[in-house]
Amino acid sequence: MKPIVILLCLLCSIQSLSAQIKLPASQQVPIDSLKRELQSTTNDTLKLVLLNQLRYFYFFAQGNLDSAFVYSKQFLLFTQKLGYKIDEAYALDLVGDIMNYQHNPGTLETFFKGIKIAENSWSEKKILPRRYLDMMTYWHPDFTSLIEKNDWSPRYFRLAILGSLYQDLGHAYGKVMPNQQKLFFYLSKAIELYKSQKDTAGLAITYTNIAEYFISTNQFDWSQNVSSSYAL
Repeated sequence: MKPIVILLCLLCSIQSLSAQIKLPASQQVPIDSLKRELQSTTNDTLKLVLLNQLRYFYFFAQGNLDSAFVYSKQFLLFTQKLGYKIDEAYALDLVGDIMNYQHNPGTLETFFKGIKIAENSWSEKKILPRRYLDMMTYWHPDFTSLIEKNDWSPRYFRLAILGSLYQDLGHAYGKVMPNQQKLFFYLSKAIELYKSQKDTAGLAITYTNIAEYFISTNQFDWSQNVSSSYAL
């Protein structure tokens, strides 16, 4: 019974996090205005920002995966066009995340493309100008706030995105192509990075991914190992 209780506690952590990132009602209605602004502007950098905002509101405010996927892919194209490599890695993470929900066989390849970019420090050489960064939401406000608190340090920024990619790739190995060894390999890499970044929300999500995998494979005894590592 104790292992099951521990697993349920771990799963509650992600539910708590989800509650934190629900949007206030006042923020749930800008989609039409964002679309109008996207159509009217000739500024490609602003288009990149607007596409990311549309992806964010469709994903978090409406739970509309199809529309979020469309805008994630458009966002990716603009990051490639403008040469913002950290944002390209982030865009690949967005695309891969939705592909994972859809059990798409191309999920792993998409994450690996993002990781290849984010693992290289040369991706730090060009980041968005500060006034555009201040308009961006990377995953959710808590995640973005951590990067902001580090003054948009290119290294911290890159490693934050890399940790997310490792976590999502590990999660994919529990869904698209079940492989326990690779799941733990990449989730462990994510945990290491999140600890170095002091990202407790990222840690909570990653440990919950592990707990979900144990439940789906009926490996309840492993929960004790997770609980001993669950020190945020």
